[in-house]
Amino acid sequence: MEVEVKLRLSTQAAFDRVLDALKTSEECPGVLRVDVQENWYFDTPTADLERSRSVLRVRRSISRDTGDSHAKCTATSKGEATLVDGISRVEEFEIPIECDALQRIVNNPSSFCTNIHTKEFWKKLMPLWNDASQLHVIGKYFTERHKIKWRSWNLEIDSTTYDFGKAFEIEIETERPHEAKREMPTTSHTPQVNATRCIICEWDP
Repeated sequence: MEVEVKLRLSTQAAFDRVLDALKTSEECPGVLRVDVQENWYFDTPTADLERSRSVLRVRRSISRDTGDSHAKCTATSKGEATLVDGISRVEEFEIPIECDALQRIVNNPSSFCTNIHTKEFWKKLMPLWNDASQLHVIGKYFTERHKIKWRSWNLEIDSTTYDFGKAFEIEIETERPHEAKREMPTTSHTPQVNATRCIICEWDP
C-alpha cells in the first residue's frame, strides 16, 4: 500500500516561496533532482472514464541532469477514489513502458491495448467501454517536479502547466501519513505561503 500526502499551494508566488525557503533551509541538504514530465490522458468519445472517475495516462519523464537519452516512460490506470476515515483511497496500476511504445500510443490511441498487454493494468478499465479502439487523447500537461530531502521526508514539489492555467502542490510518499501531514512545509515554516488544502491519498497497486 502506498500513501501520499498532498498539499495544494494556491499561487505561483506561494510555490516560489516554499521552494526558495526549502533550498536555503539548514534542514534541507539541497535539491536531489528536477524532472520534467509530459503527461497524456485518454478517454472514449462518450467520456466513459470521466463518468466513472477513472484515469488512463501515459507519462514521459526527463531529468534535467541527463536529458532526452535517459527518458523514463510509464503507463498508469486508476480506478475511482473513495474517501474512508479522511483518507482518499484509489486502486492504481503503473507499469514502465518503452518510450517508443508511448509514442505509438500517443500517435494512435486506438493501439493502447495492443501496446500494453498486462491484464492487471486493464482489469478496472475494460468493463467501462465497449470498444477500446475509440480511445483518444483528451488532454496533455507538463509538470516540473523538484525532488528535495527535507528533515526525514522526501518531498516532491510540483508546478503543473495545463491549457487553462497552472497548479502547484507538495507531495510526500510515506508510511506515516498523519505525521507527514503535521510536518508538511506550510505557513509555519514559510511565512506568507497560502495553501488551499492538505489531503492524504492511499494507493492500492
